[in-house]
Amino acid sequence: MESKVRKWLYHEIPSWIEPENQTYFITICCKKRGTPYLIQPQVANAVIESLIRRKKLGAWHPFIFLIMPDHVHGIIRFGMDSKGMKSELRNWKSWLAKSQNIEWQEGFFDHRIRDENSFTEKFEYILQNPVRAGLVEQAQDWHWKIVSED
Repeated sequence: MESKVRKWLYHEIPSWIEPENQTYFITICCKKRGTPYLIQPQVANAVIESLIRRKKLGAWHPFIFLIMPDHVHGIIRFGMDSKGMKSELRNWKSWLAKSQNIEWQEGFFDHRIRDENSFTEKFEYILQNPVRAGLVEQAQDWHWKIVSED
């Protein structure tokens, strides 16, 4: 059976949208799905530290960012000091690929969050991902995540 070919999505932001005021639901996958590479403590800690650093620099504001065994999910706003979502994510993936030997799939999935209901729905989807995957019984038991207080 032939597998479906994903349609390539462009990550260009329409000119009428102010990028620094937009929030995105992001999914980034490892090239080899089904392996628990990202939740090895050294790798997961490096991912979390990189997020904290980018937040301190004002380039990213992760409302939530959750590491699964072979992919990551986040709700992120890119700051005024960022180079834009596409460039920021490419550089981040490149740095982690070199420093942690992570093989990422090309590109990423993004969805611009347009209202509070969508934000809440995506936030809950991310929190429940380890539960749905059978990795923990309750969402709060999954410790490979960052949840912003603000």
